[in-house]
Amino acid sequence: MAKRASTERRKAPYCTTREAAGLLGVSVRTVQLWAESGVLEVWKTEGGHRRIGVDSLNRFMAGEVPAPQRGRASEPFKIVVADDDTALLRLYRIRVQGWDPRTEVYAARDGVEALLLVGREQPNMLITEAVLPGLDAMAMIRALANHPQYSGLEIIVVTALTPAALAGRGGLPAEIRVHTKPVPFGELEREVRSAAHGWQTLVAAT
Repeated sequence: MAKRASTERRKAPYCTTREAAGLLGVSVRTVQLWAESGVLEVWKTEGGHRRIGVDSLNRFMAGEVPAPQRGRASEPFKIVVADDDTALLRLYRIRVQGWDPRTEVYAARDGVEALLLVGREQPNMLITEAVLPGLDAMAMIRALANHPQYSGLEIIVVTALTPAALAGRGGLPAEIRVHTKPVPFGELEREVRSAAHGWQTLVAAT
């Protein structure tokens, strides 16, 4: 019987974790975290690749989430925003907090402050420029993306650098989303709302 259920599941429409990440507006790493935590239905192919059920994905996007198991209190979705433009930082704070009242926004004006905030607050998301005073922001981003302690950290880069300039500075991991300035607040809103929704769902179900 179990074998039949497994066969039926494989026949159902599915997508890869990268396709799911594109639909949800989050990173592949975040989709993997949600899948491993049971927020999204997932199975693995014989080759070990994750596959997300389209029905599960549609229910998630429609807000039909797993019921809480232990009634854990809601926790804020923490975001660190790093940019050396003080006026832009203020705009980030106003816009982002307006998207979801459960978010907490921490502003950093240089790379050192950003790194300290990430270490102290353990945020869910980092929105950062690729060039910051104080340290090599590109190296910081790569280090955070590859550090096991920050495997659940969503990193979004919003920068004035061109793709060629980013590549010339060593490039960024493929799973990191990159937006070119001026800041595309509409796209960022979709990504923040999706990631915050997934975080609250995960908190409620654990």
